[in-house]
Amino acid sequence: MPHINDARAENLNLRIDKFHHIRGVLGKSAELNCSLCAAAAVVSHLTGNFTTSGDVAAAFPFTGKLHMSYSGVNPNYQHALTMSKQPYRKASPSDIGTINAAQINGIKTFCIDRIPDLQIIIESTSQELAHAKAEMTKMGPEHVFAVLITGHGHWNFAHFMGDSLEFIDYQSDHPSYAGPAYGPDPMLGIRSGTTFYHGATLYLAFWYPSYVGHYL
Repeated sequence: MPHINDARAENLNLRIDKFHHIRGVLGKSAELNCSLCAAAAVVSHLTGNFTTSGDVAAAFPFTGKLHMSYSGVNPNYQHALTMSKQPYRKASPSDIGTINAAQINGIKTFCIDRIPDLQIIIESTSQELAHAKAEMTKMGPEHVFAVLITGHGHWNFAHFMGDSLEFIDYQSDHPSYAGPAYGPDPMLGIRSGTTFYHGATLYLAFWYPSYVGHYL
């Protein structure tokens, strides 16, 4: 069965510079690519054309030197700054706003490129979850959403199941993890179980003329 998240799930040296094997920063691409997973989910659901996080990463190719563990396969180099075509770096809480902005632009760019006649109805402000859900619900089931938990920089996908919003965390849709997590609110984390989040939220709303509800 295919998975939205096709990044590497073992610890690798993510640091990239002219000494790319020195002063390593160990990390798992599959745990750093939620924005790529959300973009892939929007395209997959709207069009029925299954899209992976690697497909998204390939649209923003990094042209620098990768650590030998990647064997030169750029789509496997997936992380928070992929859509900026920048190397991975350790980020502090003060960097979240900049990273979020780059991811928002990257998701919009990828989806517009992959879906002819796509219309992005709204990019919301960051607001309390209850307000965001009320706005999303008012838009109705012809829309799908990429949802950002702004304070944590984590993305979910959302659509309607009947009259209710369903949030899906596709980062855990990986062969090494438990599969996508579903819930009535956005979720954090991929290995420690479902953690619901009720703080500040931002969403991108998408409408596509021929959308009929493609369920993965």
